[in-house]
Amino acid sequence: MIKRKWSILFLLGLSFASVCQAGGDIDALYSRIAQKDIQALNELKALAKDNNAQALAELGFIYEYGVSVSVDIPQAIKYYEQACDLDGDYGCFNAAYFYEYGIGTQKDITQAKTLAKQLREKINLSNINLDKKVSERIIGSVYSNKLEAYRDLSFRPHFIQGLSFYFYAPQSDERKLLSRIGFDSSHLARIAILWAREGDPEVAY
Repeated sequence: MIKRKWSILFLLGLSFASVCQAGGDIDALYSRIAQKDIQALNELKALAKDNNAQALAELGFIYEYGVSVSVDIPQAIKYYEQACDLDGDYGCFNAAYFYEYGIGTQKDITQAKTLAKQLREKINLSNINLDKKVSERIIGSVYSNKLEAYRDLSFRPHFIQGLSFYFYAPQSDERKLLSRIGFDSSHLARIAILWAREGDPEVAY
Protein backbone atom coordinates (compact mmCIF):
# COMPACT_ATOMS: atom_id res chain seq x y z
CA MET A 1 0.00 0.00 0.00
CA ILE A 2 1.42 3.35 -1.05
CA LYS A 3 1.08 6.02 1.56
CA ARG A 4 -0.29 9.32 0.34
CA LYS A 5 2.20 12.10 0.87
CA TRP A 6 1.14 15.67 1.45
CA SER A 7 3.04 18.87 1.92
CA ILE A 8 2.58 20.41 5.36
CA LEU A 9 4.01 23.71 4.23
CA PHE A 10 1.50 23.85 1.40
CA LEU A 11 -1.21 23.08 3.92
CA LEU A 12 -0.05 25.99 6.03
CA GLY A 13 0.04 28.31 3.04
CA LEU A 14 3.78 28.84 3.42
CA SER A 15 6.93 28.17 1.48
CA PHE A 16 10.39 27.25 2.72
CA ALA A 17 11.63 30.68 1.67
CA SER A 18 8.95 32.46 3.66
CA VAL A 19 9.93 30.57 6.79
CA CYS A 20 13.55 31.59 6.40
CA GLN A 21 12.86 35.26 5.78
CA ALA A 22 13.58 37.32 8.84
CA GLY A 23 10.57 38.77 10.59
CA GLY A 24 12.86 40.34 13.16
CA ASP A 25 16.33 40.09 14.60
CA ILE A 26 15.64 36.82 16.41
CA ASP A 27 13.92 35.27 13.39
CA ALA A 28 16.96 36.23 11.34
CA LEU A 29 19.24 34.59 13.89
CA TYR A 30 17.14 31.42 13.81
CA SER A 31 17.43 31.25 10.02
CA ARG A 32 21.21 31.51 10.30
CA ILE A 33 21.32 28.91 13.08
CA ALA A 34 19.29 26.53 10.92
CA GLN A 35 22.10 26.87 8.37
CA LYS A 36 24.61 25.86 11.09
CA ASP A 37 25.90 29.37 11.77
CA ILE A 38 27.56 29.02 15.19
CA GLN A 39 28.10 32.77 15.48
CA ALA A 40 24.34 33.29 15.21
CA LEU A 41 23.79 30.81 18.05
CA ASN A 42 26.27 32.73 20.20
CA GLU A 43 24.49 36.00 19.38
CA LEU A 44 21.15 34.48 20.38
CA LYS A 45 22.64 33.25 23.66
CA ALA A 46 23.98 36.75 24.32
CA LEU A 47 20.45 38.15 23.92
CA ALA A 48 19.18 35.48 26.29
CA LYS A 49 21.73 36.52 28.90
CA ASP A 50 20.23 40.00 28.69
CA ASN A 51 16.89 38.49 29.79
CA ASN A 52 15.27 38.62 26.36
CA ALA A 53 12.22 36.34 26.73
CA GLN A 54 11.89 35.74 22.99
CA ALA A 55 15.54 34.74 22.71
CA LEU A 56 15.16 32.36 25.64
CA ALA A 57 12.06 30.75 24.13
CA GLU A 58 13.85 30.45 20.79
CA LEU A 59 16.76 28.67 22.46
CA GLY A 60 14.25 26.35 24.10
CA PHE A 61 12.88 25.47 20.66
CA ILE A 62 16.37 25.00 19.23
CA TYR A 63 17.41 22.56 21.94
CA GLU A 64 14.05 20.77 21.99
CA TYR A 65 14.16 20.02 18.26
CA GLY A 66 17.91 19.86 17.77
CA VAL A 67 18.29 22.76 15.35
CA SER A 68 21.99 22.54 14.42
CA VAL A 69 22.68 21.29 17.96
CA SER A 70 22.13 17.98 19.73
CA VAL A 71 18.65 17.56 21.19
CA ASP A 72 18.90 18.48 24.87
CA ILE A 73 15.51 18.46 26.60
CA PRO A 74 16.79 19.49 30.07
CA GLN A 75 18.50 22.49 28.47
CA ALA A 76 15.34 23.28 26.50
CA ILE A 77 13.28 23.17 29.69
CA LYS A 78 15.73 25.51 31.40
CA TYR A 79 15.39 28.09 28.63
CA TYR A 80 11.60 27.72 28.46
CA GLU A 81 11.26 28.25 32.22
CA GLN A 82 13.44 31.35 32.11
CA ALA A 83 11.30 32.70 29.27
CA CYS A 84 8.17 31.95 31.28
CA ASP A 85 9.49 33.88 34.27
CA LEU A 86 10.06 36.88 31.99
CA ASP A 87 6.46 36.91 30.74
CA GLY A 88 7.14 34.58 27.84
CA ASP A 89 3.93 32.54 27.72
CA TYR A 90 5.37 30.33 24.98
CA GLY A 91 7.96 29.23 27.52
CA CYS A 92 5.31 28.51 30.16
CA PHE A 93 3.39 26.15 27.89
CA ASN A 94 6.39 24.16 26.74
CA ALA A 95 8.04 23.84 30.15
CA ALA A 96 4.74 22.71 31.66
CA TYR A 97 4.36 20.08 28.91
CA PHE A 98 7.67 18.41 29.76
CA TYR A 99 6.92 18.33 33.48
CA GLU A 100 3.36 17.12 32.88
CA TYR A 101 4.49 14.02 30.99
CA GLY A 102 7.98 13.55 32.40
CA ILE A 103 9.71 13.90 29.04
CA GLY A 104 13.42 14.56 29.41
CA THR A 105 12.94 15.29 33.10
CA GLN A 106 11.34 13.79 36.17
CA LYS A 107 7.57 14.02 36.07
CA ASP A 108 6.50 16.89 38.32
CA ILE A 109 2.78 17.61 38.33
CA THR A 110 3.15 20.37 40.92
CA GLN A 111 5.62 22.28 38.75
CA ALA A 112 3.48 21.64 35.68
CA LYS A 113 0.47 23.15 37.45
CA THR A 114 2.51 26.15 38.59
CA LEU A 115 3.63 26.85 35.02
CA ALA A 116 0.13 26.23 33.69
CA LYS A 117 -1.22 28.78 36.18
CA GLN A 118 1.32 31.32 34.94
CA LEU A 119 0.24 30.56 31.39
CA ARG A 120 -3.44 31.08 32.20
CA GLU A 121 -2.67 34.40 33.88
CA LYS A 122 -0.75 35.61 30.83
CA ILE A 123 -3.51 34.50 28.45
CA ASN A 124 -6.07 36.39 30.52
CA LEU A 125 -4.04 39.56 29.97
CA SER A 126 -3.49 39.13 26.26
CA ASN A 127 -6.89 40.18 24.86
CA ILE A 128 -7.84 36.68 23.77
CA ASN A 129 -11.62 36.54 23.83
CA LEU A 130 -12.18 32.85 24.42
CA ASP A 131 -14.20 31.05 27.06
CA LYS A 132 -11.98 29.48 29.72
CA LYS A 133 -13.23 25.99 28.87
CA VAL A 134 -12.50 26.51 25.17
CA SER A 135 -8.97 27.73 25.91
CA GLU A 136 -8.30 24.78 28.21
CA ARG A 137 -9.72 22.36 25.63
CA ILE A 138 -7.42 23.69 22.92
CA ILE A 139 -4.37 23.66 25.18
CA GLY A 140 -5.20 20.16 26.42
CA SER A 141 -5.58 18.94 22.85
CA VAL A 142 -2.21 20.40 21.87
CA TYR A 143 -0.60 18.75 24.91
CA SER A 144 -1.98 15.28 24.16
CA ASN A 145 -1.36 15.46 20.41
CA LYS A 146 2.20 16.69 20.87
CA LEU A 147 2.82 13.76 23.20
CA GLU A 148 1.39 11.35 20.62
CA ALA A 149 3.63 12.84 17.91
CA TYR A 150 6.59 12.39 20.25
CA ARG A 151 5.75 8.74 20.88
CA ASP A 152 4.51 7.79 17.42
CA LEU A 153 6.28 9.34 14.42
CA SER A 154 3.44 8.33 12.10
CA PHE A 155 1.18 10.73 14.03
CA ARG A 156 3.31 13.76 13.15
CA PRO A 157 1.38 14.75 10.00
CA HIS A 158 -1.91 14.54 11.92
CA PHE A 159 -0.47 16.75 14.65
CA ILE A 160 0.47 19.48 12.17
CA GLN A 161 -2.74 19.09 10.20
CA GLY A 162 -4.87 19.37 13.32
CA LEU A 163 -3.19 22.59 14.42
CA SER A 164 -3.25 24.08 10.93
CA PHE A 165 -7.05 23.81 10.96
CA TYR A 166 -7.20 26.75 13.34
CA PHE A 167 -5.44 29.01 10.86
CA TYR A 168 -8.38 28.61 8.50
CA ALA A 169 -11.01 28.97 11.20
CA PRO A 170 -12.95 32.26 11.34
CA GLN A 171 -12.27 32.67 15.06
CA SER A 172 -9.05 34.68 15.16
CA ASP A 173 -8.81 34.36 18.95
CA GLU A 174 -8.03 30.67 18.52
CA ARG A 175 -5.10 31.58 16.29
CA LYS A 176 -3.97 34.13 18.87
CA LEU A 177 -4.03 31.45 21.56
CA LEU A 178 -1.95 29.05 19.45
CA SER A 179 0.51 31.81 18.73
CA ARG A 180 0.83 32.64 22.42
CA ILE A 181 1.74 29.03 23.23
CA GLY A 182 4.25 28.76 20.38
CA PHE A 183 2.27 27.20 17.57
CA ASP A 184 1.76 29.95 15.02
CA SER A 185 2.06 29.04 11.32
CA SER A 186 5.75 29.96 11.27
CA HIS A 187 6.64 27.60 14.12
CA LEU A 188 4.53 24.81 12.63
CA ALA A 189 6.39 25.23 9.35
CA ARG A 190 9.71 25.09 11.18
CA ILE A 191 8.69 21.84 12.85
CA ALA A 192 7.51 20.40 9.53
CA ILE A 193 10.85 21.24 7.90
CA LEU A 194 12.81 19.66 10.74
CA TRP A 195 10.72 16.49 10.64
CA ALA A 196 10.99 16.30 6.86
CA ARG A 197 14.77 16.52 7.10
CA GLU A 198 14.69 13.59 9.51
CA GLY A 199 13.28 11.56 6.64
CA ASP A 200 9.70 11.22 7.83
CA PRO A 201 7.94 9.59 4.82
CA GLU A 202 4.70 11.44 5.44
CA VAL A 203 6.14 14.91 5.91
CA ALA A 204 7.40 16.63 2.78
CA TYR A 205 8.11 20.20 1.75
